[in-house]
Amino acid sequence: MKIVVGLGNVGGAYDGTRHNIGFWVVDSLAKVYSDLPSWDKRYRALWMRCRIQDQPIGVLKPTTYMNRSGEAVLSAMTALRIPARSFLIIYDDFDLPLGTIRYRESGSGGSHNGMRSVVNQLGISIPRLRIGIGPKPAGDDTSQFVLTRFTTEEMDALDQQLPLIQERIFNWITNDHN
Repeated sequence: MKIVVGLGNVGGAYDGTRHNIGFWVVDSLAKVYSDLPSWDKRYRALWMRCRIQDQPIGVLKPTTYMNRSGEAVLSAMTALRIPARSFLIIYDDFDLPLGTIRYRESGSGGSHNGMRSVVNQLGISIPRLRIGIGPKPAGDDTSQFVLTRFTTEEMDALDQQLPLIQERIFNWITNDHN
């Protein structure tokens, strides 16, 4: 089984913020590909099973808050006995233009605290899909910028990118070397 993890922060105060784009992506997958009516609470996360392209897939939204996301991923990896390469981490990147998609098989957590937590907890690099939420205006505080909500126009642009984002996820799911 492969697991798609969307990084974000729990709670209504964070709904619709740039930092929660990972949650937005996995919510879109769960809405279309799950037969279950709601999320289960397990692995220090919200969890749901889906079926995508005839394969069982797990979707996970850590409830540990962004900076401790790795704890939830490690909990799921340990409980499910699934290797780290079977997880795809989806998260925001303020250095990329809005809606830009960047996939990498490995690497460091960079400046993203959530991804750094995942890499630190697992002790290795794992596949990740960064989604642009920027550009961050020059001089803006990063921690404030990522917690701003998308404008209606920005959400419309992201909605148009969603099929491309999902296609990249589907490609990862069906790729045999993961």
